[in-house]
Amino acid sequence: MPTFQEAFGDVSAALAQHFGRPPSHFEGLEPFEAMIAVLLERKAGQTRWKAALEGLGAAGLLVPERLAEVEIIEIRDAVREKGPILSAKALAPLRHLARWLVEHHGGRVDSLFNPDRSTGWLRGELAAIKGIGMTDADALLLFALKRPSYRVDRATYRVLVRHGWLDPTATYDEARDALVDQAADQADTLEEDAAADLAELAHGMEQLGRQFCRAAAPHCDGCPLEGLLPEGGPRGGDD
Repeated sequence: MPTFQEAFGDVSAALAQHFGRPPSHFEGLEPFEAMIAVLLERKAGQTRWKAALEGLGAAGLLVPERLAEVEIIEIRDAVREKGPILSAKALAPLRHLARWLVEHHGGRVDSLFNPDRSTGWLRGELAAIKGIGMTDADALLLFALKRPSYRVDRATYRVLVRHGWLDPTATYDEARDALVDQAADQADTLEEDAAADLAELAHGMEQLGRQFCRAAAPHCDGCPLEGLLPEGGPRGGDD
């Protein structure tokens, strides 16, 4: 059985061939809009975040200085105008993010693209914002800021464990670092290439978890990674 380092390129290629390229949900959005969109997708779901973002835009709240000042009830009403009803708890991180940008970066998202600010440093800064944490920070880095990071979901964890590439006791950060490090090696240390590869991998892993590597039991017949299974079949690691 190949190691994860040996298999990484084959995994990425097999998933891309089977599931295609990831949808460009956040392309064409301004950087701050993209950050808010990523959080909304996490809170509202893949089918409802666009309407929620449209509601915020119609209310003039897609500006850091404006979003940082308003009451949560105003944010909720703007989202509800065109999209779903979300709780104050779900919407609070949007305002916290805006306040952080205003207080620490003068409201300028472009400062987050400064190559002198490492991805690791920025990850820590984002994760420390109230209501965000590591998983949201990784999603923001990868999908909004195009930085090489990875939000390890349950599907990715299952695939890695069942193929013997990750110990079932591994922490979130250990799993995330294994993916990011391999993408960096494949991309020859170019951050933008590594980020694109990781975004494509995340899409493939999500689809794999839905269609083949399900929580209750894996369906390995026809899986694009079937040929990379360890001897004897998939290992333990169900949710």
